[in-house]
Amino acid sequence: MTELVTRAQMILLARLLRVPVERIAYLEPLGADNLVALRERMSNVVFDENAEIFSRISALVPVVPMSIMVPLAQRVVSPEMSGRSAGAISVAHPKKAVGAMSLLKPEYAASAMPYLDPRAVVQVAHLAPLEPIAAIAREVLKRKDYISAGLFVEAATPEIIRAVLDGVDDDEALMRSGSYVHSGKIISDILRVMIEISPPRISRLVTTTTQGAADLQLAVLSVLSRIDHDLMATMGDVLFGESSQSDIASLTKTVVSEGAAGELLTFANHLSPTALDTLAANPVTEDEEVLGGLVQAATERADLWPPLLQILAKHDHDVQARLVAVWGAELSEEHRATVTAHISDLNLEDALQPVTSFL
Repeated sequence: MTELVTRAQMILLARLLRVPVERIAYLEPLGADNLVALRERMSNVVFDENAEIFSRISALVPVVPMSIMVPLAQRVVSPEMSGRSAGAISVAHPKKAVGAMSLLKPEYAASAMPYLDPRAVVQVAHLAPLEPIAAIAREVLKRKDYISAGLFVEAATPEIIRAVLDGVDDDEALMRSGSYVHSGKIISDILRVMIEISPPRISRLVTTTTQGAADLQLAVLSVLSRIDHDLMATMGDVLFGESSQSDIASLTKTVVSEGAAGELLTFANHLSPTALDTLAANPVTEDEEVLGGLVQAATERADLWPPLLQILAKHDHDVQARLVAVWGAELSEEHRATVTAHISDLNLEDALQPVTSFL
């Protein structure tokens, strides 16, 4: 799993534990998948700790009508307590819980969302009324609570996804939330719905990304590097077909300087030939610092050499000779053998003659 996804999972775990992310920095080497498993286990412990108390609250549900309980709760019960108790209610009385959603004020529900048990959300998501869910989603994104949004996207049905996309016009918020979604398949499903509903929206999303702040660019690259391969090609055609050279250069420099060269090469590995040519033709790929970051990523993951070598192959031999003289000496014998093998597999011996000679 990639560096950006690991960072996101560290943030999610820190919020669950209510500590600064720096306090758990020692856990980062576990990697994204292990951090997800750890967070889920700890989340279960947190929510099971008060299960008995919440089960007593749940016992009142068949007795007190929702039309009375929900308005009363919103006046006298904190959103945190409501959020925590909602898990037990949802498990024991899923239909009642779903009915309560229509009575909740979006502002109150959004405040309660960080305290919901994710297991309960999964159990009732398929029953949820679409209009109230979309209203709550709009409020959550309005508050820029991308962590809560991302966590509960994991449980969203296709119908909920469509309702939220129809009701939310903030593409930046959607992509920032997507960076906290662990499943690439779910992100892919959301993008497919977005393309189906409004193809021009993808162009707008790309413009928002390339001209956005560094943290937004990283969030979107986290999304793009994990989606289905055919969607990578589609998104790449839009990104490199509609962005200016200067925007592409700025985006590339940003993600490499922020340690996300691996994600960039993962994305590049599934670009169409036209999009890859556009990236390779950008002067930023001759920048020694950028190239150094890309080479470092490839040495850490051998499967990232092919896109990097294809980019280098688009440069003339003089440029290749200059670049390989800078980074080639740093390669171990093992890495040199790996690069040579990839060049052979890609049939790039002639196109990369200076590189081959140096190795």
